[in-house]
Formats: sequence, C-alpha cells, structure tokens
Amino acid sequence: MTSNLITNSTEVHPISLRVMRLFKNGFRVNLNALCEPDDVCSDLFLSNYNEPFGLSSFLVLPATPGKLHLGEEFTCYLSLYNSSSFDVFSISIKAKLENTNNSVFLVDGPNSQIAKLKPKDNNDFLVSHTIKELGKYGLSCIVSYTKMDGEKKSFKKSYEFHVVNPFEINYQYQNLINQILVTVSLKNATISPMLLEYVKFIPRHCFGVTDLNTNINDMPQGVSSRISKIKFLKGGELRQFCFRLDQQQDQEIEFRNSENLGKIEICWKKTMGEIAILIEEPILRKPPQRQEIELILIDTPTEIILEQPFNVTCEIKNRSLSILSPKISFIRNKMKGVICVGISGQLIGSLAQNCSKRITLSLFAIKPGLQTIAGLRVELSNDRKFDFDSLADILVLTNCNSE
Repeated sequence: MTSNLITNSTEVHPISLRVMRLFKNGFRVNLNALCEPDDVCSDLFLSNYNEPFGLSSFLVLPATPGKLHLGEEFTCYLSLYNSSSFDVFSISIKAKLENTNNSVFLVDGPNSQIAKLKPKDNNDFLVSHTIKELGKYGLSCIVSYTKMDGEKKSFKKSYEFHVVNPFEINYQYQNLINQILVTVSLKNATISPMLLEYVKFIPRHCFGVTDLNTNINDMPQGVSSRISKIKFLKGGELRQFCFRLDQQQDQEIEFRNSENLGKIEICWKKTMGEIAILIEEPILRKPPQRQEIELILIDTPTEIILEQPFNVTCEIKNRSLSILSPKISFIRNKMKGVICVGISGQLIGSLAQNCSKRITLSLFAIKPGLQTIAGLRVELSNDRKFDFDSLADILVLTNCNSE
C-alpha cells in the first residue's frame, strides 16, 4: 500500500500482517498519429496499421502503485505470517473498508478463522471491492490470536488511500419543445491511455432517450454510442456525446417539472485490460418557467421555397387555471427571413384550462437558408402579452435548389 500506516501499539507480536495492493505492470505507450474511421484516409491507414493503441512489446514495471480511480476494483492481499518459533492458535482477521459515508467488511466470518498457524507459515486472503465514491478511504485490519499459554492478543493496522475521478465530465442541456438535448464532454484526466467500451445515458422513468452518437446506417442495433473502431482516448483527450430526451407517454407534468434528468454510465479499460464502470452523479437542470400560454409548431411543409407562400400548423394551449380568450398578433420588426401573411390580432376563441386549439398561419420566406419563425405574440384579455421570438427554424430553398 502506498498509504500511511497507522498502528495502535508498539508491542511485538508473533504474527505479522502484510497488506499489498494489487497493481499490474503496464505497456510502454508510443503516442502515434491516429485517424478516425470517418477520415478520408482511414481505410488505408487502418488496414495497414495494426497497433492503433500505440503499444510496444516492452513492459514497464510500476515505480509506485499508482492512483486508484473511481469505478475501478480495489484488490489487495492480506498475508498473515507467523514469525515466531511456536504455534499460534485461534487466529481471526477482520478487514473493513470505509469512507466518510459508508463502510463494508471485506474479510469477516468463518472464512477468516484459522485454527492454527505453525512457525514460519503464512495464510493469505485476497479481497476486492468496487470503488463507487470519491475521497479518502481507510482500510482497517484487526487481527486476534491466542498464544500457547492461552493468553489472547490482538492488534490493529490501518491504511489510508485516496480515490480520484479518471474523467473530467461537463454537462450542457437545452430545453426544447417536448425534448431536452444533453451534451456530455468527456476528458481523460489521467496520463495513461484508455479504451472506451461504451458511454450511455440512463434516464429517469419520465424520459425516453435517443443516442444521437449512433450512425443508424452503419452500426448494429443496440450499440450504445458511435465510438470509433479504435476506441482510443489518450491522456488529456476530450470527446463529446449528445443524447436527446423525449417525453414518455402520460408523463407530461413530470417531464416539465423534473430537475433530475438521469445519469451517465461509462465503461472503459486500461492498457492491461482491467475493466471499470463509472456511474456519475445525476444530471440536474433548472426546469423552464411555465407560461400561461404555449404556442407550439406542429406541422410544416416538407419543402419551403423562397418567395412562395406556405402554411404551417400551430397549437396554442392554455396552461393557466382559468378560461382564456387569446388573440394572435404579428410583430413585423422581429420578422427577418420569414414574414406572416394575414390579419394581425385574430381572435382564437375561448380556451378552457389545459385545452388546446390548432390554428393555421400563412407565411412567406424572403431570405434563403436557415431562417427562424419569429415575431408572434399572443395577447390575453387582461392585457398580458407573450412573445414567441423563436418558434422554429426552417430551411428555405431557392428555385435552383428545389430543382
């Protein structure tokens, strides 16, 4: 163990306890120039290059046991050795791993009992536990035994070590209409390369998730994310993953009000093949403020041509606790690439609580390219006004593009 040893006594005992953490040697890594399968030269490069991971045939012995990372398996040997010249009886050992929040016994019970240990004999225990929390950990070992004269003795040893996160993870989310886009930035915070097995999003029950990293035409069904064939993440390298959350059936209220979106699960391997799984803390968001009136774009034409009128279908919904009589108006100075055609200030009619009504708007595109439908205002009888300056983005084609 590379940690501080704490003993409760200076007494010399006939039995000694050695605690050794298992740490494997590594390969010497060459930082080669790699390319992704989507690159132009990927076929030539990947077909003639058999070491994309950058590994040589040389092994490197560890100078220190290294850091323990979140999600890894903590494995160590506990070795009891009788260094005296007489037998020791009724030996038992208890090993407890604990941090500030939890504790777990790694060795305890009948399997940790030894009836007799002869001189110069030893008895070993192999213990392991998956690390699921960051911070400082303590491994406490208590050994009790009985001497030949019947005197009972015990001693305790404690070891401390720290657990760090192998990744730097940042989240961004964007609230859309009945959808949420979540972007995850994943950076290898270690100095060693690693292999990403998968990165997936585990949503709450009110959300359905779509992995936007998947290339549907190229990847088999059920693959969590489109990580490259190499799956190589160098030390300090960063990658991004995007997921779309949709509303589950009959979960509208919880979809809108839930702060907890879900968790990210990451599975990776080190150079010697040690596998680790990390489940991050829940991703939290600030739910969008709920307005009394909602205006949602329901349907648009499959093709929108420059300087040709077209119709769109919108849905207006009453989210208040009373009956409303809204009217829709157009704000001309907020309309840039798309303008509304028709009479401003049309009465929509009476809307009861949680009821909706569909309306058709006539629009006219005056600029090509990606344009925003904006400049719509819903007014209520109590003089309250709700502006919708980014109802949707549409692609406007010229006559040449349509042909």
